[in-house]
Amino acid sequence: MNCEIMLMENNVDIVYFSGTGGTERAAKCFKTSFEKVGREVTLSKVKDAPISFGEEDGLILLLYPVLAANAPRLVHDWIERLESVKGKRAAVISVSGGGEMSPNTACRAAVIRKLERKGFVVTYEEMLVMPANFIKFSGVPLSRLLLEALPKKVEAAVSRLESGFVTRSRPLPVDRLISAAAKLEQLGAVSFGKSIAVTDACISCGRCAENCPSGNITMLEGNPIFGSSCNLCMGCIYGCPTGALKPQMMKSAVLKEGFNLEAIEKAELPQNADINALTRGYSWKGVRKYLTGD
Repeated sequence: MNCEIMLMENNVDIVYFSGTGGTERAAKCFKTSFEKVGREVTLSKVKDAPISFGEEDGLILLLYPVLAANAPRLVHDWIERLESVKGKRAAVISVSGGGEMSPNTACRAAVIRKLERKGFVVTYEEMLVMPANFIKFSGVPLSRLLLEALPKKVEAAVSRLESGFVTRSRPLPVDRLISAAAKLEQLGAVSFGKSIAVTDACISCGRCAENCPSGNITMLEGNPIFGSSCNLCMGCIYGCPTGALKPQMMKSAVLKEGFNLEAIEKAELPQNADINALTRGYSWKGVRKYLTGD
């Protein structure tokens, strides 16, 4: 459903969850783009985000990576704690490595439904695509193209929001079932976090505890201790400078070569990169459409 409403608010509150950095980049891009058009913007990680936004005009922009065809559990927990409002406008942006295709078309449905129960009016939703780092890697050339596309994609979204453009998607029925069933995988995330072993390569830097978006890691006598609120974001594993964190389950989901957005940015992008060749196959259909519009 697409239509327009003549409404845009002065204040924008951006709330985001990010594990390996892709969603954080998107959130910061939104902040920059909104500030360019004169909006006053606040940026908060979901674990530190306020739960009261008042009744005054303002837009809430929520961003999160798609985990198990849904939002991270921490995002749902935050929404449950939100104080009710009356008609405050909200937008939901999901970020994935595969794009808007099955099984991800319902990844925003539960979040939007819960926001509406709290009195928010969700007028805009969209999928952004960032480099894939779960089970399979999108490859350096394709990842570079996605990073380069991000600012323009965000500027286009901000332009639509500024103009009062309204868009709501219609998830595939089967994806609604998949998204609901994927709650079991969210429960499995707790076991995944508990299974992470700390090897002798650990240098007790504390980076994993400092950067965990779920606050699931604490340092005890120089050793990382994992709690029961892992969201399976992979941030600690890929962010460890010595590769000292090794999960003992779902090992195949972790890229052997690791994952680092900064390193990808520094890699040389082949001239005349062929998007169709880089996105060959059904599993990259959503990425291909995202980059080419076809």
